Amino acid sequence: HIRQKQYDVALKELQQLLAKYKLSPSEQANAYGAMGEIYSRTGDLPKAIENLEKSRRLAPDNVALLNFLAQTYNRAGQREQARRTFQDALSKDPGNPQTMNNLAYLMADLGTDLDQALTLANRAKQRLPNLVEVSDTIGWIYLKKNLSDSATDVFRDLNTKVPNNATFRLHYCMALAQKGDKAGASRECHTAMNLNPSKEDLDQIKQVLARVG
Repeated sequence: HIRQKQYDVALKELQQLLAKYKLSPSEQANAYGAMGEIYSRTGDLPKAIENLEKSRRLAPDNVALLNFLAQTYNRAGQREQARRTFQDALSKDPGNPQTMNNLAYLMADLGTDLDQALTLANRAKQRLPNLVEVSDTIGWIYLKKNLSDSATDVFRDLNTKVPNNATFRLHYCMALAQKGDKAGASRECHTAMNLNPSKEDLDQIKQVLARVG
C-alpha cells in the first residue's frame, strides 16, 4: 500500500507539472515517460502505453524509450506492435545489442524470420559475449528451428552458468523434450518448478511435463 501511495503521489506531481508549467518538448517527454513507467509498474498497461506513446511523439529518437515501449506492448499481448517498435528502435541505433537481442527473441517467439532472428542474436552476441540473455535468445531460436542438439548445448551451458533461473531451466527442459530425452526433460522441469517460476513459465512447465511424463 505504501508503494502504491508513492506511485499515486508521483503521478499527481507529474500531472501537475505538465499542467502548470511550460515545459520543453524533452521535459514533457521525460514526464510522460516517467508516467508510463509508473503505470507499467502498477500493471495498468493501456495507460502505460498511452503515456509512452506521448513520450515517443516528443522524443522519437530515444532508443531506451522505444525498447521499453516495445516491451510494454509485448507484455500487453500486442506482439506485432512490439515487433514494429523494436524495429523502429533498431533503425535509430542499428548497432544496439540490447535492441537486437530483444527483437530476435520476439521474432523467435512469433516463429517468423528465424534466420534473420539468429543473425540479429549472433550480432548481439559479438557485442555482448557474456550477456546470458543473448545466449538464451540463441538457444530459443535453435529450439524454434527444431535444431534440438544445438539448443540443448546452449541451454546446458547456460544453466551451468546460471543454475537458478526458472526461464532458462524451462528452455533447457523444452530442448531436451524436443530431442526425445524424456527423463532429462522431466528432471529439468521439476527443477524449474522449484525456482519460483512466473505463472506463464509454470503453465509451460506443466505442459511439457504432461508430454514427457
